[in-house]
Amino acid sequence: MRRLKFIFVLSLIVAVLCFTVACNDDSGTQKPDNPDTSGPVGDDGTGGIINNPDISDGDGSGETDFEEAPNSDGVLLYSLNKDSSSYSVSGLTSSSTSAIEIPETFNSKPVTAIGAGAFRLSRITEVVIGANVRTVGDRAFSLCYDLASVSFAPGSALNEIGDKAFYCCESLNGISIPDGVTSLGAECFAGAGSLCEIDFPAAIRYVGENAMADTAWFINADPGVVYIGTVACGYKHVPEVTKLTLLFDEGTTAVADGAFYGDEIIVEIRIPASVTHIGYKAFAACKNLITVTVDKLNPAYYSEDNALVERETLTLLKGTDAVPEGVKAIGDYAFAFSSALTEVKLPADVERIGVSAFEGAENLVSFVLNDAVTEIPDGAFRDAVKLSSFAVPKGVSRIAGTAFSGCTSLKTVYLNSPAVITEAKMSTSVGHLLEHADKVFVGETAFSDDAGDPIKDYDEKDAHPYVTAFFEKESVSSADGYFEWTRKEVN
Repeated sequence: MRRLKFIFVLSLIVAVLCFTVACNDDSGTQKPDNPDTSGPVGDDGTGGIINNPDISDGDGSGETDFEEAPNSDGVLLYSLNKDSSSYSVSGLTSSSTSAIEIPETFNSKPVTAIGAGAFRLSRITEVVIGANVRTVGDRAFSLCYDLASVSFAPGSALNEIGDKAFYCCESLNGISIPDGVTSLGAECFAGAGSLCEIDFPAAIRYVGENAMADTAWFINADPGVVYIGTVACGYKHVPEVTKLTLLFDEGTTAVADGAFYGDEIIVEIRIPASVTHIGYKAFAACKNLITVTVDKLNPAYYSEDNALVERETLTLLKGTDAVPEGVKAIGDYAFAFSSALTEVKLPADVERIGVSAFEGAENLVSFVLNDAVTEIPDGAFRDAVKLSSFAVPKGVSRIAGTAFSGCTSLKTVYLNSPAVITEAKMSTSVGHLLEHADKVFVGETAFSDDAGDPIKDYDEKDAHPYVTAFFEKESVSSADGYFEWTRKEVN
């Protein structure tokens, strides 16, 4: 009898544990009933969700700093925004809901946003978005394969549609975007293959990368520059064109992020006076580009030495074969994959080099850094396969591990920065500054005191362990003030 009672109690404990595990999803997601596995793998490599706890605070950021728990009207879930004066929609109460209407108010407060991932991978077929909604958050309707109708209440205040907001909404064939929308996020309609009819407002100024990729609208566009309103968002080529001068329509106001990324037939770009915004990586990796001109009346940009420069920040956004004087920064991907760039002596005014600024510059042989740059970021010279020597001034405090990845010809390195010398480690990471070096020259004054005098009797093994491990030092310094270190022979 005692044994039977023990077995009963043990079985009860196991049952309770199983029930608890079944109801506790550690991923924080809730999958829909009968998920459709025939669609794309996913928009971010994770499982689908209906009620997303990482909802927006009303600004599309996806932050979760709310002052109260989600509330419901029986169909939709809501969360109070950080300002405590408005709500965001955060999801559905049931996965079986097919048609929804976002109200203007909830609990007597305006509903101003649809949160990030609010309806992601749900089975809804139609939605009416209330007039007070200003933001459709990132991935709000992503992977809603059955969503066929999206409409907006009269007087819509919508201003922004987030990244991948309607990603892979395969049943959606038409949408009219409200007049007040100024921003479309990256891939916001990408993969909505049936989408062929779409009305864009004239107010749009910012368009993220690949906003309309793989839609019927883009596939059916006429050859030439493709526009979203007055924003140039890409180019449709014809096979017989092998060299292209990129011209923009009169009244073009902006260029989308990544609009012409990697287009190898573009040899010339002419920017009209009307363009006041050029998106991130808009002309990056156009390797055969040799001519850039900007209308002299353009208030936001100018061109010099066939380089595109932002007037306000003096950032070089796109270069071809030279860095003009007066530039303060080299932007991300500015010379990436350039075939025309062969040598650079960085002007004294340049204070910053961007990520992948000279990546893949296949003919870059010589680069002289100035004394103002303090950091060499990720991928800055990655795969610059002809770069043969490089000098690191004393003021450089950091070199990212991928900065010189693939620089197989970089055989000679001059080091004057104690921070860089000390941080050089015996790393297996491809692209270490000294990975392919045969000779390393360490400046006599690299390690000096506050007065600039050399520090005596410091431990070189502690000061530069990588150098001492793989290179042998000459006994005396050379005439130009460096100690020469030669790579040790491998037994």
